[in-house]
Amino acid sequence: MSTAITTDLDVAVGDAAAHLYVWALKDIPQDLRDALARAAETETSVTGQRVLQTILRNVNVAEDEKNLVCQDTGIAVYYCKVGEHFPLHPARIYAALKEGTERATIEHPLRSNTVH
Repeated sequence: MSTAITTDLDVAVGDAAAHLYVWALKDIPQDLRDALARAAETETSVTGQRVLQTILRNVNVAEDEKNLVCQDTGIAVYYCKVGEHFPLHPARIYAALKEGTERATIEHPLRSNTVH
């Protein structure tokens, strides 16, 4: 069985994977930003304050530049629950998720973090 992306449903799953990948790495909720700011204000360690302030700056720079927040995005993991009669075979779901994630990493590359 071919795992090529060929149907509208395959494409929809791939598009969802691409969207979720980018959303998870770009959209930092306001409550998290607020919590980081509070933690930076109440942190007693100078090093801890600097780390938290750097994280907040990083979030703001990434947002301003429409870039991913994290340099190391880790490994994308998708948990899928589908019904017994879902029309896509698990191999095609996997292929669609993989294609969407690959597309997202090409369209939204990581920021350069090496100085030459």
